[in-house]
Amino acid sequence: MIACGSANLIGSFFGCYPLTASIGRSAVNSNAGSKSPFAVVIASCFMMIALSSMTAVFQYFPPCALGVIVLSAVLPLLDFRIIPLLWRLSKFDLLTMAVAFLVTLLFGVQIGIVAAVGVSIFITLMMAARPHTARLGRLPGSVVYRSVATYTDAVTAPGVLVYRFDAQIFYGNAGYFRVSAIRLVNEVLSGPLSEGGIRALVLDCASVTMIDATGVQALRDVAVYAAKRNIGTCLFGFWVLG
Repeated sequence: MIACGSANLIGSFFGCYPLTASIGRSAVNSNAGSKSPFAVVIASCFMMIALSSMTAVFQYFPPCALGVIVLSAVLPLLDFRIIPLLWRLSKFDLLTMAVAFLVTLLFGVQIGIVAAVGVSIFITLMMAARPHTARLGRLPGSVVYRSVATYTDAVTAPGVLVYRFDAQIFYGNAGYFRVSAIRLVNEVLSGPLSEGGIRALVLDCASVTMIDATGVQALRDVAVYAAKRNIGTCLFGFWVLG
C-alpha cells in the first residue's frame, strides 16, 4: 500500500497511469507458486515479450479462458465456512459481510466498501448507545459476581440490587443508562424477586472507563430516584472520573 501510494503521488506530477492492485491477479500469482514480490518483475518481463512479439499467437485466444484462470484462482478465497461461524459468534459481523457482498455484487466495489464501512459505523454507534447491562449475583462458594441471566445459580443478596453497566457513560448512552437502571429497580420492586424490598442499589462501574457531565447527571438522576424509594445508592469500581 505504501509503494502504490508513493508511486501514484510521484506519478501524479508527470501524468503517468495510476497504479493499483488486483485480487484476481494476486491470487493467480500466488497459485503459480511465487514466493516474493519479485515475481511481478518476472511476469512484467514476460508480458513485455508477449506484447512485442507474440500478439499474433493470442489473436484468437478466447477471452473466457482468461476469466476461467482468474475464477479458478479467486474461488479458494471465498470461504463460505465462515458464515455459520459468524452466525454463532457475531451476527453483526455477518450482517456487515452480507451487506458488503450484496452491494458489491449489485453496484460495484467502491459502493460496496462505502456500504460496509457505513454499516460498521452504525453498529459501533448502536453498541455504544445501548451497551450490555446486567443484574449481578454471587456465585455459590465464591466472591465472584456474574449476571443472573447467564448464571442461573448466581445468588442475589436480600435487599441488595447490584447493577452493572458495561461501557463508559457519556452523552450518547446516558439516557439508556438512566432508563435501564430505573427499569430494573421497578422490575425488582414489583416482581416476585422483590425479596421484601430493596435497601441498597450497587452500581458496578468497573467497566466505566470514562464519564462526562451528562453521565454524571444520569447517575444523579438514578440516585435521586432510588432515594425517593428509600434506597441507598453505592458506586463501585470507577477507574476514571472526569
